[in-house]
Amino acid sequence: MIGTLMIILFAVYYFTRNSKLYSVNSNNNKSDTKAESKVLVKSLKTKVVGVTFNSAFDPDVSRQEIIKDFVSLKTPIYLKPHIYEGEPANYVVLSRKGMDIGNLKAELSKELATKYKDCTYEVEITALTGDDERTVGCNILLNIYKSA
Repeated sequence: MIGTLMIILFAVYYFTRNSKLYSVNSNNNKSDTKAESKVLVKSLKTKVVGVTFNSAFDPDVSRQEIIKDFVSLKTPIYLKPHIYEGEPANYVVLSRKGMDIGNLKAELSKELATKYKDCTYEVEITALTGDDERTVGCNILLNIYKSA
């Protein structure tokens, strides 16, 4: 009984502490951030937009329900680049579920596609906004890295 409890506690510790070990570059390739040398170029906070629409990956699922049911401050996320109406865009995607919760602002997506196209990105949820009676949303921290 105690051995099983120890294994469960270790697994929870291991998986929650490693939730930020992956970054995504502009080509959406995951890479182990411990193995590479990188320099922080820019760090900014922003809101996820489009949270009131249905998921782009599954139009029958509300992003509001995804956020309410699956998102916490420890939920690992990444950016998935795509083209929207001929312009660069980025979905904000839950790493473990593969569901999108919204997008980056259009101006920021354009900046990533041009000025930071050879960089890697790390994103994390910094705040959940709203509640069950109002629209919910996410604030994120975006760190942009250049290989050293």
